[in-house]
Amino acid sequence: MNLILTRASSPIHWLKIYRLYRLAFPREERKPFSSIREIHCNHRGDVWYCTANGHFVGFASTVRGSDLVLVDYLAVSPAARNGGIGSAILGALRGKYPAHHLFLEIESVWEDVPDRDIRLRRKAFYLRNGFTPMKLMIWLFDVKMEVLGIDCTLDYSQYHDFYYTRLSPWVAEHISEAVHPEA
Repeated sequence: MNLILTRASSPIHWLKIYRLYRLAFPREERKPFSSIREIHCNHRGDVWYCTANGHFVGFASTVRGSDLVLVDYLAVSPAARNGGIGSAILGALRGKYPAHHLFLEIESVWEDVPDRDIRLRRKAFYLRNGFTPMKLMIWLFDVKMEVLGIDCTLDYSQYHDFYYTRLSPWVAEHISEAVHPEA
């Protein structure tokens, strides 16, 4: 597999990313797509158009801080799933940000919800790819999320400050700390 990450630039890139974004993420987890583009265009983060052997296979969007990078969204196209593409994208992201620590949020696996099996598989995927639980649980726009990271730890104050400075004070107002069952 010849995986290539390119900063999204053409209308075709944006269209394919947008379609996959709408397909891969539930409505309550999607921010306005214009916000993702704005972060990219203002160089506070990147939207990566991912191809393998010349075909679009997924995308990742990130938000950069001084030494941290939030993997905001990562999606693999349905036709390319279960072939190691997601792991390859994460590996390539680590290469794109060698001086940064990556972190991300996943829906809490501690809830008794109908899609708990999917949440557990998602968490296992990230754990296999080097992420570790930070024992930090947050409410992000009323969705309970667990924070995972690679070679980093964040407390709630640091996490909140990242959102306040790198995304917006308005977004930070919609974050609150939740009790982590293992803390």
